[in-house]
Amino acid sequence: MNFNLKSPSSYREWREYFLFRYNILRKPIGLHRSTIRDKLEKISYHVMAVNNKEEIIGVGRLHFVNTKESQIRYMAVDKNFRKKGVGNAIVHKLEMHSINTHRNKIILNARENAVIFYSKLGYVNFGKIDVGIDIKHFQMKKNLKNYPSKNE
Repeated sequence: MNFNLKSPSSYREWREYFLFRYNILRKPIGLHRSTIRDKLEKISYHVMAVNNKEEIIGVGRLHFVNTKESQIRYMAVDKNFRKKGVGNAIVHKLEMHSINTHRNKIILNARENAVIFYSKLGYVNFGKIDVGIDIKHFQMKKNLKNYPSKNE
């Protein structure tokens, strides 16, 4: 599978990035478009996977919770590109950014259908968590202390 990882930079890329998040994560469950952004967007680290036509096939975001911990949010991969390494690559890139900014713990709230995916990447399930929508979520954590920092 051929794809590149990058952060959105142009107006068009940002618009497509947020539209992709909405179409994959929010629209299918009937949530309004306004729910796709939060107050942390400007201070977060954003990654998108693009194919050779520069079409977005996956996205993810990392923000800092405190000086030791980061949180992954808004992970989404197009259903036609799942199980092809796209999600793994996005998570790895977010983890490297967390390590390189001296935050050795990552938390995330996984939808029920994504728990196995994150478990395979070393995340530990700490049980159900209420995120304010009618879909089961589970809080998961990973300690990155023993991972060497690398180039993103």
